[in-house]
Amino acid sequence: MLDLELTSSVPAISVIRNSYQLLCGNTDLAALIGNIAVDSAGRYAAVGTAKMLGTSAVVILGLTGWPAILLPVFAATPVTAAAV
Repeated sequence: MLDLELTSSVPAISVIRNSYQLLCGNTDLAALIGNIAVDSAGRYAAVGTAKMLGTSAVVILGLTGWPAILLPVFAATPVTAAAV
């Protein structure tokens, strides 16, 4: 879990999510690529920002040990989970 790189899961989630919308008939093949690009870019930026904020909170609060390691991971997790 300590090596969990949440930003690497964002493109896969975007592809799955937008492919499902294609199968449901909510989008067409031409818009699929654009949707994936925009969705991935937005979520990638949000996950990176949330992880950076979690890391900043560790420094500001002076945390050490496990809280210092896990706070950035758990700060970025809701952003990635929202993609599903």
